[in-house]
Amino acid sequence: MSEGPYLTVALFCERVIEDKENVLTVMRIMDSIVMHLPAGTPDDFPSDENRIPVLFDGLVTLKTGKAPGEHIVRIDMISPSGKRSDGEKRTVTLPPDEHGGANLIHHHVVKVKQGGLFYFEVFVDERLLTRLPFRIDVKRQAATEPPLPREDGGRVLEVD
Repeated sequence: MSEGPYLTVALFCERVIEDKENVLTVMRIMDSIVMHLPAGTPDDFPSDENRIPVLFDGLVTLKTGKAPGEHIVRIDMISPSGKRSDGEKRTVTLPPDEHGGANLIHHHVVKVKQGGLFYFEVFVDERLLTRLPFRIDVKRQAATEPPLPREDGGRVLEVD
């Protein structure tokens, strides 16, 4: 077993908020998202040229264990087709206290041409710590379906 750093949290959510005292609030933890396309959306959306941006946050929390100091953290994405996107490398400095740690908040924008199961791999110093599945579904609304309700309970109205 490794002496650290240890992974204590790895999740996706709608948003991570960090207040002035460095306390985190995680809103709407999720492992999937559905992108609804309104009726009449062009057939070439989504496509290679016209991708849908999907926005969500991720949180990775590490504890020092017996490995204080600087470490390189990287999160790679693997698309449903198997294509790997190398993630941005971030340097984190873990304090000497074994219970000390660091939070890494990631703001993800995945531009999809089709839905499916994506994987995100979390590496620390080139060592794989975990692999997170995240499903993105793209659904077209049929022309005969009523408009989708808004999140606040109202209705979306289409006006010509």
